[in-house]
Amino acid sequence: MSDHSAQDSDQDSRREPVPGRRTGRISLALGVVALVTSIAVVGGAVGIAAIVIGMRARTHARRGGTGGGPGTAGLALGALSLLVAVTVAGGTWAFYERHGDDLHRYQECRREARSAQALDECSRRFSEALRTEPATKG
Repeated sequence: MSDHSAQDSDQDSRREPVPGRRTGRISLALGVVALVTSIAVVGGAVGIAAIVIGMRARTHARRGGTGGGPGTAGLALGALSLLVAVTVAGGTWAFYERHGDDLHRYQECRREARSAQALDECSRRFSEALRTEPATKG
């Protein structure tokens, strides 16, 4: 009977999730999702969550638990996704700041175009506007 109860306790310990390991895995999963979605800037927010949870997993591992490796990976991926999201947001802002008027003219031209040739002309003008220095504002 004692052998049977020892086997049951071994199986029960394998079934129970280890808090640090689970936190590390969650951080890693969030880091991967954050990196994939960082191009849409949304990944920055998910990246912050990966960083916070990764730090918790590392803290747990330092206290003798598990999950430090995946927690570190999740933290790094979260930080990278945050960097990518900030870069994309900054680049988008700079593009619109510089070429917002050109983009507006392009959209108006496309709305008013009545033929494929007119659409091609809109695209050509927009392309040319992107290659040249925009007029100073104000």
